[in-house]
Amino acid sequence: MVKYSDLGVADPLAKALDVAGYKTVGWIVSLGAIVSMSAVLLVFQYGQPRIFFAMARDGLLPPWAAKSPRTAACPISPRSSPARSSRFWALIGDANETYNLTNIGTLFAFALVSAGVFVLRFTEPDRPRPFRVPWFWVTTIVSVGLCIYVMLGFAARDLDPLRGLARDWTGPVSRPTGSSTARSGRSSNRFPSSLAARRSAPAGAST
Repeated sequence: MVKYSDLGVADPLAKALDVAGYKTVGWIVSLGAIVSMSAVLLVFQYGQPRIFFAMARDGLLPPWAAKSPRTAACPISPRSSPARSSRFWALIGDANETYNLTNIGTLFAFALVSAGVFVLRFTEPDRPRPFRVPWFWVTTIVSVGLCIYVMLGFAARDLDPLRGLARDWTGPVSRPTGSSTARSGRSSNRFPSSLAARRSAPAGAST
């Protein structure tokens, strides 16, 4: 339908349908994507308080995360805190950096579980295990190594959250008359067009 190099957008399927002439179908697909993403995010927000509650009960988080007011009968702080942080990051965060941070966090969890399996085989060898990882000497070490390798690949490609966040906050102040950085696909000249032309003109030439 469309050349793959033209689908470097956030909604490639809708883009392909639009280019092929099926604009109505593309709108329906886009609407379905919005509804499905909203449903998935809602499920995540509902599941996060339960995870925080269990972690606080086990001592991995402060005790306030496990407190349940009598009026609500459910933990409120673990529900409101992720919602506030998500809204704040959605306001200032970059989409690509957010995707990479999410992937790195998931890979870190996988690496941590693999390392935990390796360590527990020595610290608690008699622990009841319904399932025992075969060849744990190889599988756990390879799993940790591959997770770290992919994490470094994300970081080396285009992840620099601290510098990107500082650039987003200080860009409008440090470059009030210039354009955005080259990352957005536009010129990163810090001078107005007239001043840039004057600087590039030969000596003695009138502007």
